[in-house]
Order: sequence, then C-alpha cells, then structure tokens
Amino acid sequence: DVNDNHGHAVGDRVLIVVSRRLREVVRDEDTVARLGGDEFVLVAHLPDAQRAEGMRIRAERSLAESVVLEQVRIPVRASLGMVVIDTSGYTPARALAAADAAMYAAKRRRKSTLRG
Repeated sequence: DVNDNHGHAVGDRVLIVVSRRLREVVRDEDTVARLGGDEFVLVAHLPDAQRAEGMRIRAERSLAESVVLEQVRIPVRASLGMVVIDTSGYTPARALAAADAAMYAAKRRRKSTLRG
C-alpha cells in the first residue's frame, strides 16, 4: 500500500525506519532480517523467557507505531516472526526456518503483528 500511495522511494524509507526500530530492540548477537516485502524475522539468543517476552513486547510496539515522513503519517503494516534459541539446539538454517514459520503465522493472523 505504501508504494502504491506514496511511491517506491517513500516505501524504501519506511522499510529503513522499521528495520532500524527492530535493530534497536535486539542485541548485537541477535539477528533481524527482512525476507521480502513486509516480512521480517527476528532470531534472538536469550537465556530466559522473561527477557524474550520483553523483546517481543518492544518489537511489537515498533511495528505498531506509524512512520512520519515529510509531515505525512504512514501506518506500518508488517509481519514479524520471532524465535528464541539457545545456541546448542539450533543451526542457523533451523533458526531461520522457525522464525519464517512464525512470520507466516503472524501474516495469517493479521498484518502488523508478531508471532513467535
């Protein structure tokens, strides 16, 4: 919708803002990736569920907040899949596949949501 209503240059800028917001939610050892379109995944290396829940809440908030560019408020609609792993049980491919599956669950549920 952003590309159709505001052009591809604005759509690219919105993606940059959303990517930066998600990057601010995670630590250096975690991974945020855009798979395409409005699809993002987050792979977090967290030692406990409480920290994971905090990260999930911050990531969800970052998706809920509109982007303001040149005094125009643009609603963000993106799907984010999150997986929390310990390094002993996951290969990179397995972690990405789990995050991708969570992202598709978010997409089926509704836009601008996180599943994990």
